[in-house]
Amino acid sequence: MRDIRNEFSADNRRTAENSDESQEAAYAEGEAALVRAVRFLQDDVGVPHLSLLTYRALLVVLVRFFAHFPDPGDRNRLLLRRFYWRAAISGPTVFKGSFTQMSRILCAVVKPGRVEDSVQGLTKSMESSVRTLPNARRFRTNEAVGKIIPCSWWALRPRSPLTGERLDAGDLSILLNDQSTAAIAVHRIYPRGVPKRQQFWAANRLFVPDAVESGDSFLESATSPSFLVGEGVRARAPGRSF
Repeated sequence: MRDIRNEFSADNRRTAENSDESQEAAYAEGEAALVRAVRFLQDDVGVPHLSLLTYRALLVVLVRFFAHFPDPGDRNRLLLRRFYWRAAISGPTVFKGSFTQMSRILCAVVKPGRVEDSVQGLTKSMESSVRTLPNARRFRTNEAVGKIIPCSWWALRPRSPLTGERLDAGDLSILLNDQSTAAIAVHRIYPRGVPKRQQFWAANRLFVPDAVESGDSFLESATSPSFLVGEGVRARAPGRSF
């Protein structure tokens, strides 16, 4: 939201929170805070990849939080996780529909040296939000719901549809790489032959977060007799669901 070239000007240095910090130190600390925020999203929140992050504004807030509080404690991490999902579902509507406003207000709530107040402030900022379930009848990977639902699928620890082996974050990362959405990991089961409105249901999607295997090729082979009596038996055996 600001020109990075002006961040270390004399005027800005007088009002900055860390006015005695060098430019090199600021970049290094910024990188470390970003890594902590990403690890929190992956390990605590259950957002395995940037393409499944509902709003980039929330990443900005989390980076600021972890810049000031590298180790906030288990209880605060739990509350911070709840805050993320409430904000992910409600979106910027609580903040007059503006992502810029959302980022500015939430970043201002994070007070240096006051971790408890910061966490409570973030939680209270969502008090006016309307708690609704994501609409699974409108699934698009470039919308918030199309990012929240795959995260719920990921929490179920998906398996390879062909081998039954668990897939991990490395498999997903190789597949998605720098994709802005997870479209290539989500395949339509019935692209035709069902009413148009049902084509957009989340129930009409197969989640295959693996670069090695193609969801489309799996769907083609899933109805063949050889799959039903051969390779498919292992993937669909009791206790090996995906």
